[in-house]
Amino acid sequence: MLTLDGITLRIAGRPLIEAASVALPPGQRTGLVGRNGAGKSTLLAAISGALSPDAGTIRMPPRARMGMLRQEAPGGAEEVRAHVLAGDEERTAILAALEAGEPLGSQRPVHPNDHVNCSQSTNDAFPAAIHIAAARGINHRLLPELDRLVGAFSTKAELWQEIVKIGRTHLQDAVPLTLGQETSAWRDQVAMARGRIASSLQEVFPLPLGGTAVGTGLNAPDGFALGTADELARLTGLPFSSAPNKFAVMASHDGLVNAMGQLRLLAVSLLKIANDIRLLACANFN
Repeated sequence: MLTLDGITLRIAGRPLIEAASVALPPGQRTGLVGRNGAGKSTLLAAISGALSPDAGTIRMPPRARMGMLRQEAPGGAEEVRAHVLAGDEERTAILAALEAGEPLGSQRPVHPNDHVNCSQSTNDAFPAAIHIAAARGINHRLLPELDRLVGAFSTKAELWQEIVKIGRTHLQDAVPLTLGQETSAWRDQVAMARGRIASSLQEVFPLPLGGTAVGTGLNAPDGFALGTADELARLTGLPFSSAPNKFAVMASHDGLVNAMGQLRLLAVSLLKIANDIRLLACANFN
């Protein structure tokens, strides 16, 4: 057994439970309460169940809101302090328990994971949202515009096929070529950039949803990952799928980095083409 002296639970900065001494069973120790919020419900349940009428004073302000879960355990020369800010899902579950008259930590009638988070974590939901936004933006906005640009260059390449001009290397006169041939280089440069961007999406379509906190899928029901990916594919019309290895997608984001790299390459190509057109517009280089 572990005894904590002077433990205080606070809601919105006000004492909710004050006890001179609280005994916790083995395993329910202060280490369970970390900065990531792990074990907050466990500690709440343990403390609520451990208090006896003569252990201290229980104060429950009306319509209390959950603020800081504060644990102070002076231990002589060493003082252990752990301050845990309850997440929104914990606050919602605690408010529901207070409203329903259920014990704190009982997770009744609202469970922080099952009912509030709906088996999602910021660690899998946020990357998935970025994947979806990037894929939709590239497919629905960028690729159609690149297709239009390629089509415009293709039309001009045919139209200007008979216009002969001087070719240059390092801005110096070299040998002749047609303006249509020069324009065909811009066409194919944009087309290749488009192809690279489209190929990069093959690493963006797999989604980490269902991996929950670290990729294991803990606390997510069977079929959650596949079901959400299928539904997103249906809603967006894009081939989203459930990532076969969610650890890799959640920990590295390499697919997004690869897509970003292809977008930067497109930007360099467009800058080069713009500079070519600028030089052609100059009186001495037409």
